[in-house]
Amino acid sequence: MKIPTIKRMKLITDLLNDCEPHKISEIHKYVNKRMTIEYCKSQIEKDIFNLKIDFDMDEHYEGSIQGIRLTKPFNFIDKLIEYLQ
Repeated sequence: MKIPTIKRMKLITDLLNDCEPHKISEIHKYVNKRMTIEYCKSQIEKDIFNLKIDFDMDEHYEGSIQGIRLTKPFNFIDKLIEYLQ
């Protein structure tokens, strides 16, 4: 896993940790605003998918028409350490 991917995933979880619904376009704008280069929406969707599968975010993940949200805050750093071990 490369450093930009980890940075994007951290930004995504930072935004979603407010436990409010966010549309993919809003997440996409948030990540691109904070990174030095722009990423396409499909890359952000892949990052979210990887968070759900590899980092067990699916336990807290909820999708609806209003957008996606977490049911409770997600500690990305702890899951990253667990993933790397």
